[in-house]
Amino acid sequence: MASNARTVVMASLAADALALGAHWIYDIGRIDAAFGRLETLQDPLPSSFHAGKSRGDLTHYGDQTVLLLRSLVEEGGFSLDGFARA
Repeated sequence: MASNARTVVMASLAADALALGAHWIYDIGRIDAAFGRLETLQDPLPSSFHAGKSRGDLTHYGDQTVLLLRSLVEEGGFSLDGFARA
């Protein structure tokens, strides 16, 4: 079971990094023109909400996932206070 949980988390982080380039762009035509089919890691567009991030970085969702995982390890389980501090 732990192996499945690790696989799910790692896959979600990989998918999050893959989505970074087009994240928060809701115009399919704009995504297609800028990236085509997203099959490799891409830098976010200069005009995107992710200024300062580079290909392979996580969106804020991925960043929050990593913080949650760290909090779970440090607290030995979920703690709202521990997660808030993280």
